[in-house]
Amino acid sequence: MIKQVRGMNLKWSFVILSLLVSINGLSESELDSFVKLTALGYEDACTKAAEAKWLFIKECNNASRRTWEETLVEYAEYVRTQKTEIPGMINGTLENSQLQYKLDLISKPGDASMEPEDWQYFVSFLGAAELSKIIGNESMPDRSLRQRTETLLSRNSSADEKFEIWTSWYENFKPSISHFAESLKLVENATAANDMESIDKYWLMLNDYEKSYEEAERLWEDVSRLHRRILEFLQKRLTKKYSNTSRINETLPAHLLGSLEGYDWTQLALQTIPYPDITFEIREKLLKRDLLGKNLYKAASRLGKILLKHVPETPFWEESDFTAQCPSRLIDLCTGTMRLSTCSDQSSISSYLSAHKDVARALIHQMWIENIPILNVANRYSALDSAMEELFGVLSMSRAWLLSLNLVNETDDQDEVRVVSLMMTALDVLPRMAYYLGADLWRLHVIQNKSLTPGELTVAWWEYREKYEGISTVDTSVPTFLDDEFIISNKPYLSKFLGILLGFQIYENIMDSTEMRYEKVQAFGQKHELIKMIQYGSEDNWRETIKKYLNIYEISSDSLLKYFSPLEEFLDEFDDESMDFNPSALEKAIEELEDDKKKIAVSYRSKEMTTLPTTASTSTSKDGESSKSQTTSSELKTSPHQSSSTRENTTKTVKEGHSVEKKNPQENEEVIKSGTSKAVWAVGAVLIATVTIVIIAIFGRQRCRKTPKNRRYV
Repeated sequence: MIKQVRGMNLKWSFVILSLLVSINGLSESELDSFVKLTALGYEDACTKAAEAKWLFIKECNNASRRTWEETLVEYAEYVRTQKTEIPGMINGTLENSQLQYKLDLISKPGDASMEPEDWQYFVSFLGAAELSKIIGNESMPDRSLRQRTETLLSRNSSADEKFEIWTSWYENFKPSISHFAESLKLVENATAANDMESIDKYWLMLNDYEKSYEEAERLWEDVSRLHRRILEFLQKRLTKKYSNTSRINETLPAHLLGSLEGYDWTQLALQTIPYPDITFEIREKLLKRDLLGKNLYKAASRLGKILLKHVPETPFWEESDFTAQCPSRLIDLCTGTMRLSTCSDQSSISSYLSAHKDVARALIHQMWIENIPILNVANRYSALDSAMEELFGVLSMSRAWLLSLNLVNETDDQDEVRVVSLMMTALDVLPRMAYYLGADLWRLHVIQNKSLTPGELTVAWWEYREKYEGISTVDTSVPTFLDDEFIISNKPYLSKFLGILLGFQIYENIMDSTEMRYEKVQAFGQKHELIKMIQYGSEDNWRETIKKYLNIYEISSDSLLKYFSPLEEFLDEFDDESMDFNPSALEKAIEELEDDKKKIAVSYRSKEMTTLPTTASTSTSKDGESSKSQTTSSELKTSPHQSSSTRENTTKTVKEGHSVEKKNPQENEEVIKSGTSKAVWAVGAVLIATVTIVIIAIFGRQRCRKTPKNRRYV
């Protein structure tokens, strides 16, 4: 009811504003009112789409997929409507630069301003592609299949086995390449709809970056030498490991990098980093101290408390799902809150880093004191948001933070811990930088050169991956790009690329040094400029914000290179032949610890289920993975896109009705077991609570708008 009233108020407000425009035009105060009303409408439409996406991630079936697609269509309708209101409102440029920026966000809102039929095709393809990523294949839809596949790729097995598993997963995606090509073409339509003269300038606008992709390439050239040194170091390690079965030359085989997408090299940490005992100690303690899932996120939130004086609020913990599948998915609800879907059984360095980065992103949105900058969030990509995630990632690998979580010991050799920490950060950061830039330049190349046949797309993809990342495959028909959320969503990666560099600049700014933190974590201190920037700087574009609060005037590679200079010095002096390096026993020990941990979790869940009547029905829910200890290539090879061949039938690429997570029918029986007297009291309590909630909702909606975001749950 409240939403209906609010919707009617918004509609009438826009009618009145339209009349004012037609008669007199708008003053700056009236334009400001228009912007605020538009932002409220954006928030409602965006939140509705986000809730639908969350339901889709949870249920993973065609019904929830259609609902999500419908909300995206509704969202785009609103975006286009507001865009058409702008012409005639103003003449020239306003003196108020912030107001001008917000009007630009409304008049050039990005892909959602495409023609309705183009947007419909795009969201239909996106829904089908996302479903494929989650369930693996259609004949045996299973949310756990992807995680189990990633686990096998990260574990100790032969190169041939890994190649078969890796290629089998991507067989599911090959029929979708032609549909992706049609979707990628729509970037040209979006460019025209936003009145931009070229695709690269359109993407620069979306990222609020005033320079060029040529400048981004120059920044990469500064870093590429360090990337090449790390790559060569890994080549030597992997050559020793797979010397009997695989030949490794100047590039790294994509299937041996420990993950499906191949740009997270932290999966190779135990296999390749010197002093493997330190890496083993970290992973062992993550398992033995149960720093997994929710516990890991709770630990990561302590870093937010120390650095930003904030921790994620109650809704984040209560509404997130910490027993789902990895990799984690963080959904922005467009109201300053986030919702997380992640797993509870991963002890990898990748999961550890992801937890800290996810907490950073959740805190950034939570800390906005002014009205939620929904126009910025919905219509632009912020390098500052990405930089804060990277900052938390870098700090999480420092010796100081590892000590605070008891993941390393005070007695561990400090120099060895430093090398391991620097190498882990390098394996996390440098491959992603190369991937982000290459992914954007590849898409710009194939669109501008009309190289959009399936063969041209995949061949060019691997050419760019080899050029920038230094990785390759003998099978260049493997479309790993279809497993990438940014690529299938036609989102540029530029803000992520710039965000990594900016993250190291912020690190140097707040720490007054690029040196790794060794001392106790309390010495991080609190940098009030950083906190103020997050709380008050969200109304402007990220470039102006970092100038105002941190005196950072341009993106530079200097801070990153200075941070890793001790690692380069170590590599200069490191004698690979003199070090006795055979981590196979440690890899096996970690795998056994992980398996034991999963068995305990399965046993615990089984004991919980004994309180319920047994059932003959089967489920492929998150608990279903306990019945499958191994993933076979046959599980991966059935494509969910075999019926799909034309643009018009893309929405039918997955058969109707598959639900990966089935609700347990016994839940209702437990409810019936409650005593009659308890039920009476419960009904009364519910009635009282309902009345109270309604009253609070009526008055709280208005007051919430006036209450600073960080005080709403006090």
